[in-house]
Parts: sequence; C-alpha cells; structure tokens
Amino acid sequence: RRVHGELSQLLAPARNSMDILTDVGNIASGNFADVDFSLLLARTLGLLIIAGSFGIKLPQILKVVRAKSVSGIAPSSMYIDVVVYIISVLYNLLRGTPFSAYGESVVILVQNVVLVALMWFYSGTRLSEIGLAVGTFTAIVSAIVAMPDEYRFVLPLLLIPIACSSRIPQIVTNFRLGSTGQLSLVTFAMNTGGSAARIFTTLKQAPDASILLGYALSVTLNGIIVAQILFYWSATNKLVAAKSK
Repeated sequence: RRVHGELSQLLAPARNSMDILTDVGNIASGNFADVDFSLLLARTLGLLIIAGSFGIKLPQILKVVRAKSVSGIAPSSMYIDVVVYIISVLYNLLRGTPFSAYGESVVILVQNVVLVALMWFYSGTRLSEIGLAVGTFTAIVSAIVAMPDEYRFVLPLLLIPIACSSRIPQIVTNFRLGSTGQLSLVTFAMNTGGSAARIFTTLKQAPDASILLGYALSVTLNGIIVAQILFYWSATNKLVAAKSK
C-alpha cells in the first residue's frame, strides 16, 4: 500500500496539471458552475511556486561560486536547512499531500544539498565532519520512512523549533558581524514571498495547522533576514570590496 501511495505521488504533478486544464476547459466552455475558482487559483499558484523555486537558491549558489567563499553564512544554518526540507518532503510525500502544495520543497532540498557541498569544498571541511553530516541525513531519512503512520503528526511540529534554530543563528551572525556576507537578497525575498503564498495554497488544498504555523514562522524569520540584508547593504558592499583587494 505504501509503495502504491509513493508511486501515485510521482504522478501527482501530471494530475494537478490535468485538473487545471480541465478547469480552464470548463471556463472556456462557459461551465463556470463546475469550476472552484479558489482551488484553481491555489493549484495554479502552487505550480508557479514550484517553477519559481528553481531560482530560489540559485542566486545564493552563484554568489558563493563567484566569490569562492561562504563567508557570512552560518554552517549550522545550512545543515539545518537540509534537515528541514528532508522532513518536509517526506512528511508530505507519505501523507499523500498534493504535489502542487509542497513540490518546491523537493527542488529547494536539492539546492540546499548543493550549497552544503559548496561549503565543504570552499571551506576545506574535514572528511570526518562530512561523513558525520551524511550519516546524520541518512539516519533521519531512514527513521522517518520507518516511523508508524500514527506518529508522523509530530514531524511538522519538529520543523518549528528546527526552523528557528536554522534562521536565528544566521540572524545573530548578521547582527554580530554588522553585515550579511554572501547572503542573497533574491533568495531570502523569494523564500519570504513563497512562504506567504503557501499559507493560502495550504488552506485550500491540504489544511494542516502545524504546517500553516511553520509557513507563518518562515515568513517572519526570512523577512527579518531580508530586512538585515537591506539595512546592512552598504556595510556589506564595503566589506566585500575590502576583501577583494
């Protein structure tokens, strides 16, 4: 049954697209009574968020590659981001949530893994630390997959303190340094906007109070970092220019 459910989820993007096309066809035919416009908006917005998510971490990745540095980025924040999205993806996949309601989490997870790999490469991370991190990620995946269905409700609740422990160290680091280093304004602005949009799509497609609380927290914490990037913009540019000389 579990395998059938997971295979069904792989076809979810196609089903969501067909649902949208069916609604568009009904609108074109004038069958407005057969269309739930708010659900159509939620599905369409969800697919747009997934498409946009391919660019969420890309500016951050490119910024790190150009600078050949991860200065100003808290390693703990990067590791925790990977854990957050592992939990989010597996919880929604195993719960049977429509793909259009969480698909960007899959895309962002891959991008977070790329960022962690870049951090290891540019900071010369020891093999022992890399092995510990990979082992931890693997153990988390195994534990979630093996977890009985009746206990999985705790997973989104775990995301709340984990999300705080991811963003708060970065916020503190920014305050302490008086700059935001290689943090990308585009990345955090898109995170903020995407989380805000997800509050609406989750309410329409798969209402879950703990997930909604998590998105609200994401809007708040990412919004603070956006404000820091703007506030420290001049100081950060001066620091980057001085290091490049």
